[in-house]
Amino acid sequence: MINQLKSLIQKRGGLSRANRFNVIITLPNGLQEEDRGRDLTLLCESSLMPGKQILTQEWAIYGHSIKIPYSFVQEDVNCVFNVTNDYYVKRIMDKWQNKIIDNEKYHINYDEDFKTTILIRQLDEQDRGVYETKLEGAYPVSVQPLVFDNNADLQTQKLSVTFSYNNFTHRKLQ
Repeated sequence: MINQLKSLIQKRGGLSRANRFNVIITLPNGLQEEDRGRDLTLLCESSLMPGKQILTQEWAIYGHSIKIPYSFVQEDVNCVFNVTNDYYVKRIMDKWQNKIIDNEKYHINYDEDFKTTILIRQLDEQDRGVYETKLEGAYPVSVQPLVFDNNADLQTQKLSVTFSYNNFTHRKLQ
């Protein structure tokens, strides 16, 4: 049994590692600096690859009920970024959210002004993409507060950002 498992894992290219990933965020127009979002990729410490939940409804025939699917729900994606001393990630996310709803005028902009594409890739041991999720129409809906703590002298700042999106697609890359 163990030899069969080892053979299966080897045949399938090994086991996927949770720490082998990258997140590529294409920044909307007006937010692109010289790196065009490359620094966000490097500073992203963790992310989720979204799943899908099938919604069902109970349907009963003479006392026996079954579940009937009728729709699905896509979960938001949370990313955690390392914060540098120039607050690059925080500044970008603040500007991005202000591009969605103007802080002064409370004006909501058009989708094409703030929605973008985010790619979440699983990488193999040689940093080659093996599987990819593309978030279409993505934008930050929540930027969590930064916590300051006198007892955290050896910890670095992390910024948690939740992205919503219109749709996602998965694809195998190799």
